Parts: sequence; structure tokens; C-alpha cells
Amino acid sequence: SKPTWWHLQKSLSNHEITGNQTLTDVWNEVTNLLNKTLTEQLAHNFQKAVEMMINASQINILGMRSSKALAIYFGNLLEEFYPKVKQLSLEQDFIYDRVIRFKENEILFLISNSPYSSQSVEIAKFCHSRKVPIILLTDHLSSPIASYSTVVLKTEASQKQYSVVPTITLLEALVIEIGRRNSQSAISNLSELGKI
Repeated sequence: SKPTWWHLQKSLSNHEITGNQTLTDVWNEVTNLLNKTLTEQLAHNFQKAVEMMINASQINILGMRSSKALAIYFGNLLEEFYPKVKQLSLEQDFIYDRVIRFKENEILFLISNSPYSSQSVEIAKFCHSRKVPIILLTDHLSSPIASYSTVVLKTEASQKQYSVVPTITLLEALVIEIGRRNSQSAISNLSELGKI
């Protein structure tokens, strides 16, 4: 029932707090969010997501609207050393063209934080109907995409301010874990890239 960008509006509405107090308040809230995000359920689902990603023939990454930049960041990190990645966030007009060509054992890694895009819900529904496994990274279990997902990675959403720090932290942890499990080829790829 709240407006779409209520969390960002709330971040901007308190004019009495400025300067260093803003920095301190934001820092403390982000630290609180990170601590609340790290749960046993997240740790369990994190391992399931990593196994799905490593066993997939290709990881298709998608984020729309406010989640698009997060998806692009995640894809760029993975692509540095992991060849089985395809970024879908840059061609949203052709998303169905891409999804319909998914081959066996491909997965969709969908980042969808509030406010949810109706198109991302439709894509998840379409993938689910085609038996494409979905890893959803979201900030609310009430996300309409959760019911179509194989694994849900849930971060804590702030009631005080807008923050994507828990999402970024989780994405970076996934990149590091996948890199560690493929360390020989990952380190070799990064070394070669560094030389170039």
C-alpha cells in the first residue's frame, strides 16, 4: 500500500539530519541490515544457489529497473573469470527472444528488489512454465517472483532508508565462492587479463 519509492522518499525526507550525522546514520543502518541479512536460511540457500550456478550450462543474469545496475555489476564480475555467463539486462526488448532459446540446464539468476517490475514477474512466470530453474535475489519474501523460484536469496530491507548494500555484498560473496571453486581457471583467466 506504500508508494513505489517510499524507501527512497523516507531517506530524503528528514531535513534536520545533515552532514556527519547523515553519514553516521546511513553507516549504522547499513551495518544493521548486513547483520540482519546473514541468517541460517540465507547461508543454506547460498550453498544451493552456488551449486545450481556451478552445475548450470549457462547462468543468465537479469535485473530490471532499480535492479538493472546490480545485475550488470554481478555479470561483469563473473565474466572476468567464468565463461558460462550471459547478461540479459541490456536487451530487455529482446528478453523473450533470449529466454525461448535457453538450452537444457541453463538457469536464470534474477535480481528483483522492491519496487518490482511487472515484466520481471512475467519473465519469471514464463521461465517457470518452461521448467527453467530460477535463483531469485530479492529484499522481500513477499516478492511475486518467489513462488516461481527454485532458490530465494533474501536480503534485509531497510525501513529507514534506501540501500542496496546487502544485495551487493551477497553478489560479491557469490562471485568469490564461484571463483574459489574454480580457482585454477579463474586465477589463470584473471592473470592473463591482467597481462593484456
